[in-house]
Amino acid sequence: MLDLINKIKTNELSVWVEDGAIKLAFGADKPSEEMLTAIKASKPQLLEVLENNQIFSKHDFWGKEIFSVPESEGALSFAQERMLFIEQFEQGTDAYHIPYTVELSDDIQFPQLVSAFQYIVDRHPVLKSCYQQSEEGQFSLHESNQPVAIPLRLADSFDAFKQALAEDVACPFELDREPPLRLIQYKVGDKQYLLMLWHHIAFDGWSTDIFLRELSQAYTALKAGKQPVFPALEIDYCDYAFWQRHQLESDETGNQTEYWKNTLSGFETLALPTDFPRPSKVDYRGNNVSLALSSELSNQLKSLAREHDTTLYVVMLSAFYVALATLSGQEDQLVGTPSDNRHLPQTQDLIGFFATSLVLRAQVKGDNKVSDLIKQVHEVMTSAKANQDVPFERLIDVLNVERDMSRHPLFQVMFGMQSFGHQELSQDALPFESVDLGDEGFYSPAKFDLTLHVDDGHQALKVGLDYAVSLFELATAERILALYQQILTGFVRNAEQSIAELDVLTDSEKQLFIDWNQTEAELPVEPTWHRLFEAQAQQTPDAIALVHQEEVLTYQALNEKANQLANTLRETYQQRYQSELKPDTPVALFMERSSEMLIAILAVLKAGGAYVPVSPEYPKERAQFIFEDTAAPLVLTQQSKLSELDSWLNELPALPELIAVDSPSAYEGQSTDNLDLAISGNDLAYVIYTSGTTGKPKGVMMPHSAYADFIHQYHQSLGAQPVSLVSLTQYTFDIFGLEYGLPLLSGGTVYLSDIHQAPDTLSSHALKTNVLQLTPSVWSVLQVALPESVDLSHITVIVGGESGSEALYQSLSLRFQKVIQVYGPTEACIWSTQSEYQQGKANLIGTPLNNESCYVLSTQGKLCPIGVPGELHIGGVGLARGYLNREALTQERFITSPIAGHEERLYKTGDLVRWRHDGQLEYIGRNDFQVKIRGHRIELGEIEAVLLEEATVQQAVVIDREKEGEKYLAAYIVSDTTLDAERIRQTLSASLPDFMVPSTFTQIDAIPLTMNGKLDRRALPEPEWSASDNYTAPETELEIALCGIWQEVLGAERVGIHDSFFQVGGNSINAIKVVSQINRYLGHSLRLELVNLYTTKTIGELAQFIEENQKHSFLEEQDNEMSI
Repeated sequence: MLDLINKIKTNELSVWVEDGAIKLAFGADKPSEEMLTAIKASKPQLLEVLENNQIFSKHDFWGKEIFSVPESEGALSFAQERMLFIEQFEQGTDAYHIPYTVELSDDIQFPQLVSAFQYIVDRHPVLKSCYQQSEEGQFSLHESNQPVAIPLRLADSFDAFKQALAEDVACPFELDREPPLRLIQYKVGDKQYLLMLWHHIAFDGWSTDIFLRELSQAYTALKAGKQPVFPALEIDYCDYAFWQRHQLESDETGNQTEYWKNTLSGFETLALPTDFPRPSKVDYRGNNVSLALSSELSNQLKSLAREHDTTLYVVMLSAFYVALATLSGQEDQLVGTPSDNRHLPQTQDLIGFFATSLVLRAQVKGDNKVSDLIKQVHEVMTSAKANQDVPFERLIDVLNVERDMSRHPLFQVMFGMQSFGHQELSQDALPFESVDLGDEGFYSPAKFDLTLHVDDGHQALKVGLDYAVSLFELATAERILALYQQILTGFVRNAEQSIAELDVLTDSEKQLFIDWNQTEAELPVEPTWHRLFEAQAQQTPDAIALVHQEEVLTYQALNEKANQLANTLRETYQQRYQSELKPDTPVALFMERSSEMLIAILAVLKAGGAYVPVSPEYPKERAQFIFEDTAAPLVLTQQSKLSELDSWLNELPALPELIAVDSPSAYEGQSTDNLDLAISGNDLAYVIYTSGTTGKPKGVMMPHSAYADFIHQYHQSLGAQPVSLVSLTQYTFDIFGLEYGLPLLSGGTVYLSDIHQAPDTLSSHALKTNVLQLTPSVWSVLQVALPESVDLSHITVIVGGESGSEALYQSLSLRFQKVIQVYGPTEACIWSTQSEYQQGKANLIGTPLNNESCYVLSTQGKLCPIGVPGELHIGGVGLARGYLNREALTQERFITSPIAGHEERLYKTGDLVRWRHDGQLEYIGRNDFQVKIRGHRIELGEIEAVLLEEATVQQAVVIDREKEGEKYLAAYIVSDTTLDAERIRQTLSASLPDFMVPSTFTQIDAIPLTMNGKLDRRALPEPEWSASDNYTAPETELEIALCGIWQEVLGAERVGIHDSFFQVGGNSINAIKVVSQINRYLGHSLRLELVNLYTTKTIGELAQFIEENQKHSFLEEQDNEMSI
């Protein structure tokens, strides 16, 4: 019938009832014969509808938007359908309960109150309706005949009452058999309380006012012995629901749908930094914090809104956008906001679930003014309101939003503003008043990651933040509110400043950053490390300094050999170049791992040069580049390398002098005394080359003072005791400097080894060592090769150089006494921060070391608030001088601090970190290698961590690759069993959203490492793609049946066993239908839950799940036994 009425209106006709007949009015053009035929064919039904809706004039006809029609009986709105979907998916949840608790007055007339409730329920049938599902999976609304009942519960204390109340509120509704209104009376001594609990499926915030107003009127009448009289309602909720569905087919709604498609095209999922890993499924547990703004700030914000000809709502929302952009680092922001959706007069007196969510998209650009943002948000809000007739639930399907069980679709944060103004109900009207249950909040569900709500019902604004406790700590929520308040203050201070200029730091945060960088410590007595070594050699001449295979050198022997070689260097240089070797002169080393390698390093330092390690394993092109870039006049090498070097060096513009340090002639006739040279702490100790973004390595120039201070301070941090360790790191990696510098400063021993000999060396010398330094990649290889019988439980292990998984750190903690997580770029002398590993906190990199400082800065060069990611900048004694021959790059990466009033020299690391509330730094990833897949920012380490939980996976690496212009994730796995890619994919799908599940899984023999012991991504092979095409026909009886059900429900022509439900047209509503029909097919052998369809996704996975669980169910039913 609505179709006919809509056609009449579309043709600009009018119909009404007059004297029992249908009257038709038209303009200049007569109605078409087709139109007249349609009206006559449905004349009796149309007459009945017009009479029932009291259409007695053409003004009545055009004044009514929603008609009550017989077909609307049992209809559900889109919002109700989604609510039922959530209930089924969660298998019951309290997330959408609406509780209201009151204290009953002493003179209450309880029977009259019960009758008043009954009047309201009868007037609004949605409050007494259940939601039943047909065999085809279709839901419909059915009125229940159950009379209103209010059970009584007794409690012996107020605390016991609150406990009972919390349990009752948390108890899910059984919506298929229980009306969505629950009333419970409590008695505590001489006090009585009443819980009114509604389910959101039949109720919203607007409904609360209607309910209490009508309850007051009904109770007042009944108490006076009268029957309540209410004005008749033109429609009921089912009429609205039925109308809403028809409305979607109109041209106007079609235009609105196009608006939303265009507005939300290419949106980016919000990636808020969280305290805990995101659960694989939305966790509705929540908590809330609040703060009251000052009256002065509140008034200033209201004035700001008036000045910009907008509402306070827009100003407060604009500030929230800035807060989210600050927290996430994203300019493109989607925020949900509730809309009462009561713009039609006929809905304004109805109780029901009308509220919907509007999706508001804004661009928060740092160079825009605050006033520009306010204007933009005003326009966004106006446009959204003008297009609010498309239900949010429908929007999800229209936009084909990718399903992710861990997030709310489209937006993850909500903003709302309301005048809660605590008006007390008149005691004359109702026999109860609101009850104060304390501040602990017995009901705080989190439907979203964050929900910010502003209460403007008082002179001073109050701001509350609901947050998901599975994602955020209380301290984080409090800091988010403090950040929001700081931004609001900046808004009113100057709305013409740019967003980037807003001061988002509170005074307390500024002080904390100062406190956390109070690392000043006494410098070593000598500005050069080799002088400290010489002092140690004089103190313990006979102690063992170096062990390499069968060779053993005491401190005296090592020092004397280094002195002899240093003299040879200076003499050779003098003879070749007719001048003394000056400070900063680069001396290249081209050596295999040996005792001579360490002697050569010491000799260069003592001679006043800067050593430049070059690995014989380097490709010729890389080695030649370093020789040429440094123009090293001397190259120290071994006799076995002379011919190879000759051929390489002959191609250079200038041929350096070669010295074979394993030749006796390099030492003969030279003094063994320490050299008496004036070497400054500002002079270079070494130049180490690291990878460069241009494809050419860059030489990092490290002064003596930085190296000496680092070794001295790190020795102090380990308790200033002698340190002995097995050295595994290549000498071309700067952290090798710790492996010789720390033992030789402290009187300990260096056991020189490498990754290949490590198991044997550790087995032989573990009991003589107390420290070990590793990269995560080296340990992932070593832990497989190292026998469990090797006791490492007395050793402190220092782990850094790259990020490591939680599983890796846990494996370390099981073998070693203490695990120290360290972080530091080559440009800041070995390590800059450290933290002792704590379970579950593998991504912490700790606090600055002595004489180091750390600052987390935004892209605008401003300090980031606590918890907000930014680029780590390092200052202090440990900074390199810069890059050799790369002045422009030095100026780019080594900067003067942009922080106001702060002139310190800083190094821009390119690493994203954030401060934690306890002053620890958390590593997030590289800022130049952000992985973004299908609009989602992804942390690859999170996927690797889940892969490593799989028993058959020994090592795992995930990288992003590109195919046909589309980015995808590729996983590489080391396993001692044949890779079952499909099973691993299913395992990941159970705990990660689709976009985080790699597209390919490739088995490799070992994770390729660079010579520095880090992952070599370039050496990973091309991924292995499945050989099958997109369609695979079903084979088993179960697969054929499942494909048939999908095809029928989805209207698909063909469905294969590898097709994803949502990629072939599935949505939340037909998911319910599919599960219902599958359960009909399965009978009693197994009951499939809605969540199973989301976790399995394809026919193949679903069939496997059903077969496995059917067997399990069958075995569970075998309760009886007999002997044969």
